[in-house]
Amino acid sequence: MGALIVNLTMFAIEVVGSWQSGSVSLFADAIDFFGDAANYALSLFVLGLAMAWRSRTALLKGVTMGAFGCFVLGRAVCICIQAMCRKQMSWNDLVSLH
Repeated sequence: MGALIVNLTMFAIEVVGSWQSGSVSLFADAIDFFGDAANYALSLFVLGLAMAWRSRTALLKGVTMGAFGCFVLGRAVCICIQAMCRKQMSWNDLVSLH
């Protein structure tokens, strides 16, 4: 139960920090903390249920983590496009960023 509380606390701290700083990597880490907390909570909930319910829950967790990844990737693309528009960057400038 302690891991659930720690993960939720770190999620809250990092999501605020990522929005204030505009850091996509910090936001991705915050989403990871949220995913871990949700994973712990779901696992505790279905622990005593039948195998079918545990299997469905595992599938749901996998789909959710994939959706989190797509969301973070979309946010990174949006930030890159905004930077290109703001600074009149060319595609060559974007590719040369390491």
